[in-house]
Amino acid sequence: MRLITKAIKSLQKRGLRESIKRFLFYMMVNNKMFEDWIVQKTTQQVNLTLNDCINQQIDLIVNKLTRNDLFETYMSHRIEPQANDLIYYAKHRRILFSWYYYWPNNMILHELENLALSHWSWKYEYKQLWLIYCACLLDKGRDEEAERVLKRYEKLYKKHEIEQLLPVADFASRIGISNDSIEKSSLIYKMFQKNKKTNHIVSYMKDKKIAVVSNGDACLGKGLGKEIDANDIVVRFNCFDNTARGNDYGNKTSIWVKCLSVQDEDKNIENMDYVLYSWDVNRFFFSENHLNILYDYACSHHDKLTYIDGDLIRSLLDDSLLTISTSGCNVFYYLYKLFGNFHNINAYGFSFLTLDYDNRNHYYENKKIPDELAKFNDLYTEYNFLNNLYFNNKE
Repeated sequence: MRLITKAIKSLQKRGLRESIKRFLFYMMVNNKMFEDWIVQKTTQQVNLTLNDCINQQIDLIVNKLTRNDLFETYMSHRIEPQANDLIYYAKHRRILFSWYYYWPNNMILHELENLALSHWSWKYEYKQLWLIYCACLLDKGRDEEAERVLKRYEKLYKKHEIEQLLPVADFASRIGISNDSIEKSSLIYKMFQKNKKTNHIVSYMKDKKIAVVSNGDACLGKGLGKEIDANDIVVRFNCFDNTARGNDYGNKTSIWVKCLSVQDEDKNIENMDYVLYSWDVNRFFFSENHLNILYDYACSHHDKLTYIDGDLIRSLLDDSLLTISTSGCNVFYYLYKLFGNFHNINAYGFSFLTLDYDNRNHYYENKKIPDELAKFNDLYTEYNFLNNLYFNNKE
């Protein structure tokens, strides 16, 4: 926390508060997601102008940052010393999230093109921005420009972190920018693309009875384990524990749905049929440990791993009006888009079934999802969306 306090005091001493306000204004008028968030925060004061909204929220934002452990961790481990400044962090996160959720984004690509014109930007902006820039160019089929960007990146930063972004790592390997880590990531990328192209998981699930089992504790004491395991396919999520509460939750696991942020969770997938990542693996920076896990999977179970692509996630966010969705929401929407209904799909333990907004406990641990995370994910909106989607298409 001392690091954050020092950073905020530094900002105040240097008189950057107004600069942050101007930058937030720029962010808002160019980013509808952020603008909607601010307007939502001030809906009870309808006479406020956009600038008034910013002025009202800036203190709250700074104060929250000084008490945010995630932000402190990020500042400690991800931010370069010469760029350890809140305004750089804000710009980096805005570009990262816009790319992450709304790929491809012409506005973001245009901004990165302008940043790339400045030698100063290449030295002081976050390295991740240039890897995102390269990925955006690859997505647009502008390979020659992507090669120039990546070679300039290599000149400044060596091969540092290239392996973390799979499509860029594969491209780097193809143009001769390589090391062991990049080659491993290229192999992982090829595995995912091959499995996504063949898409065997769809035929695997067709005409099967599917149980989708939540990690929530709503099934405790109901003795549904045998009923769950009687389904042809059983889907479980993230850090599930099928050795605990088998009488209530069953023991069978056919598909393990894994959120990209659950990076260090490694399970024996020998007896599983598929590992389904609930987000687009091409739009994420993987940690070294996660890449090692994926590489082991790619070597031993290369036909089991696949993912939900970004186009479907964007469609979900548009239909639900959510800013971010959970793994469970992604999977139900994915199944709905595949089959058009939930006739053969049974949901167990999900809070959206009963619209129980306060029940956020996991059955395998005495730990409740924090209120801050629930608000960030907007679980109220998500539960209502899933409740309507599921029951309107169940029979």
